[in-house]
Amino acid sequence: MSEEADICFVQASSTDDAIQPLYEKYLQDPDTSKETYSKLFDDSQFEPDYLLFNLNFFMKDPQDQPDKETFNSIIETVEANNDLPKGRYLIDLNDNYVLIRNSESYKQNTLGQDPTKGIIKE
Repeated sequence: MSEEADICFVQASSTDDAIQPLYEKYLQDPDTSKETYSKLFDDSQFEPDYLLFNLNFFMKDPQDQPDKETFNSIIETVEANNDLPKGRYLIDLNDNYVLIRNSESYKQNTLGQDPTKGIIKE
């Protein structure tokens, strides 16, 4: 990972049929065991493209603006990490300004991947 940026916010969303029973079970009983979730999950129905992880990074130094070198370094690190769960990862690199109420910071200087592409981990 780049030493110029910190990860601050990760958001996951899913429209995948294999995830839906787990989500419903969680809403019914948040203390459900890992074993129960494992039994509910049907890996044959899972489509990694439908599980989206938005990774929002922020520059460490309040004076620094997002730059391509740092952005590309983050992308390369995520691409090379084979320990990440299956899914589609979208990377954004923001300056140091963070909106306290929602942990976001989308300004004109934000660098981000095309939301229709991203990095697919299978």
